[in-house]
Formats: sequence, structure tokens, C-alpha cells
Amino acid sequence: MGKFVTVFSVVLLLMLIAAVVYPGINDMVARGQEEARYAAAPRASVTPAAQNTPDRPSRVSAPVFSPAPKPTASPAPTAPPTPTQIPTPAPTPSPTPAPTPPPEPSPPPTPMPTATDREFAEADEAPQEGGAVIDKPSALPGMTPAAPDEDLTLQKHYIEENLDRYLSFMAANTAYSARLAVSLVNLNADYGFYEAISTVANPSDLLALCNKNHQLPEDYAPEGLRAVKGASRLMRGDAAAAYESMSAALKEETGLGLVVVSAYRDFKYQDNLFKKYSKRDGAAVADTYSARAGHSEHQTGLTADIGQKSPSSGMTSLKFQNTPQYEWLLENAHKYGYILRYPKGYEAVTGYMFEPWHWRFIGVGDATAMYEGGYTTFEEYIGEFTPGEVNE
Repeated sequence: MGKFVTVFSVVLLLMLIAAVVYPGINDMVARGQEEARYAAAPRASVTPAAQNTPDRPSRVSAPVFSPAPKPTASPAPTAPPTPTQIPTPAPTPSPTPAPTPPPEPSPPPTPMPTATDREFAEADEAPQEGGAVIDKPSALPGMTPAAPDEDLTLQKHYIEENLDRYLSFMAANTAYSARLAVSLVNLNADYGFYEAISTVANPSDLLALCNKNHQLPEDYAPEGLRAVKGASRLMRGDAAAAYESMSAALKEETGLGLVVVSAYRDFKYQDNLFKKYSKRDGAAVADTYSARAGHSEHQTGLTADIGQKSPSSGMTSLKFQNTPQYEWLLENAHKYGYILRYPKGYEAVTGYMFEPWHWRFIGVGDATAMYEGGYTTFEEYIGEFTPGEVNE
């Protein structure tokens, strides 16, 4: 019985000891398992201050301190390895391309020609040199100015009621002869260009005056237009036939030829032409070398712009005045009924610059009378030939 009590006491003591020690053992086992799981989990390195993270919840129990690791001597620094020098291969020379020929230089811009060298293929006029508006001349070629005491009543077709106008016009134009002054006043030229315009009543007449103060009807078109032989330009039949005879005579006498560059043009064509020149040079300058619509002799079908057939075929130019053809025309054109319409030095009388190419057909009789009578301009001739207002 005593032995049994002793054994029972030992067993009871062991049970008491186990009851005290077992919770600590369980806690140690659980902590060890947790440490193992934590160590095995993949994670980024953290510093001790950042150990309490959601991946590792903190515990209420006191932290376990691990002894500081024993410091070990730092190994002697090892010099960084010398980088292997990879030899840079020499660049392979590129084949030298064949030299490219330099581009053709652009031609220099064509300078604006002056009146001495500008040529026109279709225009009946050329611009005045320098673009100057026509001024009153101090002298006129081959003209003797009127004497201060000259008796105007001796002039043909002197009109008494025009006396004051004659005197005023002559005082303002001292280079004019009395004959020219009377003629121009009779034509209302003393009012200025485009200032006293009258409509030509007989536009089909060979002596019809068409200038800046005498306008052709807008719907006027001459009858009997035909192409000039050797050209596609149209003229009235009588004017075309006279030109062809004149050109043939020149060819027979000199071996030289002529060409009609421009001839008949209707009202609308002339209107467009003048507008083009006005846009380019301004109306004031265009007025010195181009006619406004209705004021161009080309609408009569009696006018031809003439050029030399060689070497500048198809062109009109101031250079034409230096040709033998021009010299021949000055001496012979009247025999075929033609006159030089806008002579040099008389710009203030005709209203246009000198045009050596512009020739007007008025018939052999009147062209010869002008040539033999020393009339330089058609205005001077027709103003004296017909008293008062011409064409009305």
C-alpha cells in the first residue's frame, strides 16, 4: 500500500511539472514553426526597423534578442579588374562617289525693257521710255514757230469766233506754227486730250479722224475686211491692196520685205488691250502709247503695224526706225496712200509716242498732198483741210 502511494505521488508530481512546463514548450514550438515559415517565404531584404510588416505580424510576447555577430576583418580591397581593351576596327573607307556636276545656273531675271528695246508681237503701241507723260515741246522738228504778230486770218479755214482760242493756244504752245495752231483749235485739241470728245460721224471715210478727242462708235466694224497676203491680219480691201502693192515695190527695189504685225482690231479687243497696259504701267503712262477703246485707228481697218520681215519677223519695235525699210517708207509710202501716223517729236500733237511701225492709209491723193505740202501730222492736215469740227 505504501509503495502504491509512493508511485502515485511520483506520477502526480510529474503531472504537475508537465502542466507548468507544457505551455512554454508549446509556445516555443509554435514560435519555431513560425520562424521557419517566415524564413522560407520569398521577400525583399528589409532593415531591422522595418521588420513589423503585414507579412510578419508582431507578437505581444517580448522580442527575442540575438547576440551581435562577431565582427570579421574586412578583406583588403581588390583593385577593379582592368577592362579588356577591345581594339576598335579601322573604319572601312566608303567609296568616293563620282563628283556630281554642279546644277545649271538659273538664268538671270530678264530686266524690264525700255522703250528703245521693247518689242511687241500683237500690240500696236510701245511704252514711252522712262514712263514719262507727254509734255509740251519747246520745239518741233522742222517747224517754224508762229511770229507774235502773225496774221492768223491768212490761214486756211480761219474761223473768226475761234480767234480768242487761237491766241490762247498759241501763247501756251510757242513751238507751234500758226498753221498747226489753227488746225488743232479747229479740232478742239486746245481742250486737252479726252476733254472734248466727239463721235466720228463718218467712220468709213478715208479721212476719218480717230484720235483722243474723236471716238469711233462702239459697234463700228468696217466692211470688206480681208486677210493681207502673206499675213493673217485683216484690213479693209482698199488698204490691204495698197499695202500689198507697196510691199511688192519695196521688194523689187531693195530685195527687202515687210510684214504686217497687227491690223484690224475691234472695240472690245482694244478695250482689253488698254486695260492690260493700264494695269501694268498705270493709265497715265498707258495713254502715251496705247489708245482707249473707240479711239484706236486699228478699228477703222485702215491701219497696219509694219515690221521688217527679217530678221525680226512678226515683231514691231522702235528699232524699225533704223532699218532701210523704214527709210524707204518715209520717201515712198505716200505713193501708195500711206502716212506715218505718229512721227517723232510730235507726241504733244498726236497724243502718242513715236511709232515708226504705225502706218495709216488715207488714199494716194491726200497722202501725196501731205508729203508735198510738208504736213507732218494728220491732225495738222485734216484740221486745215476741213474747217470747223471735223467729221460732224
